[in-house]
Amino acid sequence: MVKQIEVKIETKGLNPVINVLSNMASRGQNLRPVFRQIGQIMVGGVTENFEVEGRPDKWQQRKDFTNEAYGNRAYDNFTSTKRGKQLMYNSLFGENKRSSKALGKNKTSIFDNASSNKILQNSGRLKQSITFVANNDSVAVGSSLIYARIHQFGGVIKPKNGGCLCIPVGGGKVIKVKSVTMPARPYLVITDKENRQIVSAVKDYYKESLENGSK
Repeated sequence: MVKQIEVKIETKGLNPVINVLSNMASRGQNLRPVFRQIGQIMVGGVTENFEVEGRPDKWQQRKDFTNEAYGNRAYDNFTSTKRGKQLMYNSLFGENKRSSKALGKNKTSIFDNASSNKILQNSGRLKQSITFVANNDSVAVGSSLIYARIHQFGGVIKPKNGGCLCIPVGGGKVIKVKSVTMPARPYLVITDKENRQIVSAVKDYYKESLENGSK
């Protein structure tokens, strides 16, 4: 259910679409199917925003500190696996130097992969959470994740009851800060490409409705 953040189509430049939809609604036409089509187009556009890391403007890059924290946490996850634990044990207590070398290679690979993850896709949950709700009157696209809004609009995160924010950075360590400023990385953006697809979908639906109505 979309409840945290949503985006709706702006009417600017879409007056022909609005007029057609109004005409269809006045004739008692069921608009849910076309709004579902529009929702699918919009979700497709948002998905593309994630893939290219921002459209039409690129999102702000992550800081080196953030990439390092991602790498440390990913390495912690690896060393908690059966293979990771075995390599860790052998490198510390075993006589075989290959285990230590293998552990080092895994750490380098894990850090490289973590830092190369696309922006806003460290876990992939935000991208996967994008959905739409359509009815006979409108369509809304968004995410129900609690952190969806801060990534869309940016803002300052502060502790609820004063004190400090504790941010895990891996290796069993945390840093304490008074606040964190998140840059806006607007992923709920619909471009001219999607607008053209929406206009085409509405025209096709209206044409089909007229043809069916004349039979």
